[in-house]
Amino acid sequence: MNLFVLFFNVACLAACWAGYTDNQWNQLQLKSEKCRKQLQLPEDSDIPARAHCGDVTMATELFKKFVHCESSSMGFVDENGLPIKKTLVDFMTEGHNNTLVQELVDRCAGGELGEQPHERAFNYYKCFWTQKKFEV
Repeated sequence: MNLFVLFFNVACLAACWAGYTDNQWNQLQLKSEKCRKQLQLPEDSDIPARAHCGDVTMATELFKKFVHCESSSMGFVDENGLPIKKTLVDFMTEGHNNTLVQELVDRCAGGELGEQPHERAFNYYKCFWTQKKFEV
């Protein structure tokens, strides 16, 4: 395994895990592994770690497909990549301000999301992570 990738994954996971509750983190890890296998990502891929940290700079097709897979597995978007607002609000308000989360989810769900399911899911994800006003 590339030493840089290993270091990045460990650093990112440690930083990200601190913002999620144990329940949230466990749910993400279960869905992440399912999607990693489904998309045939290598075990040392940094895509899951980047997705959990809110990395919006990695806008490859594979990253977008991972975001769609995990988001749909978590119930944040449907199979068409369209937001399911209540599920994300319920998930994110565990340990965070409900009002801030609801406003953000509403704002992001109302934006231009794209043509393809993975583009819609990624654009929703990107809006959420770039406009959030609370720490994850």
